Amino acid sequence: MRPHRPSVLPLLLIVAALGVTACSKSTDDREPETEQAATEEQAKVAEAAEQAEPTLPKVDYWQPIAGALQGRFGGKCTEGLQMKPVATEVKVGSNGAVTIGTFSANLHEGKATLLRMPPGKQAEGVSLIGEVGELFLTLQNSGPGNTDNVIAKYGDKDISCSGVKDVLPLDGKTLFTTYAQQFTVKPRKVTCVGAGQDIMSRRKVDFQLEGNLLRVGTQTFDLNKVTTEQVMLSESGAAYAVGTEPQRLANVSFDEYGRLKNVTVNGFDQGESYACDSDLEQAAN
Repeated sequence: MRPHRPSVLPLLLIVAALGVTACSKSTDDREPETEQAATEEQAKVAEAAEQAEPTLPKVDYWQPIAGALQGRFGGKCTEGLQMKPVATEVKVGSNGAVTIGTFSANLHEGKATLLRMPPGKQAEGVSLIGEVGELFLTLQNSGPGNTDNVIAKYGDKDISCSGVKDVLPLDGKTLFTTYAQQFTVKPRKVTCVGAGQDIMSRRKVDFQLEGNLLRVGTQTFDLNKVTTEQVMLSESGAAYAVGTEPQRLANVSFDEYGRLKNVTVNGFDQGESYACDSDLEQAAN
């Protein structure tokens, strides 16, 4: 006959109960001064953490075009599909404020795209397409000797003004020249995935956005010779994109603090393509 073994389960339950009781009593019996000291210590630790990681200032990506953006644009204006002549004007302030009659909105609170087509192209000139709330605004500089236009859609209104003067006077400069201070990135390494490669197979390639050069790995872009330039603006940051002929596309994005976020290049049949993540970037030595 096997010797009788007492069950350990009741013993475990008793030990657990004693432990809980002891912990509860320790917590309940803690002096108020001790609790206050602990709270103060936690506050000091939190404050030290905040001081160790100061908040970065946000970059004002609208500032480079503030002067070119502002104006009072009238010209010959019509309304709706019937093109009914109307006496109105579209006012745009350097701070992004848009006023049309009694309607107002601010471009800085929405998103916008600047598009530049170099001379010699069918759609030569610079345009800004902005969208905020119910406002959809287009400012179009059609290049030297051509008519500028302004189109505003808001609510049930659809205003189009032609023969407008001094829309986005950027003096023929490239958009990168206008945004050089915000977008310049010195030579460094970024970690990328190439087209058709395993997403886990990453490699470091050279990256540079400086002067008139954009370089990603084996792909280089002369910014004076690209066929399109775009700058995308939003509350979360900005992006710079270029296109060439034969067709290649590149996009470089920045966060609201001016830090490089992502780089992509689509080489199509004109060389390598890349998708680069700034979380893995390293400055060149």
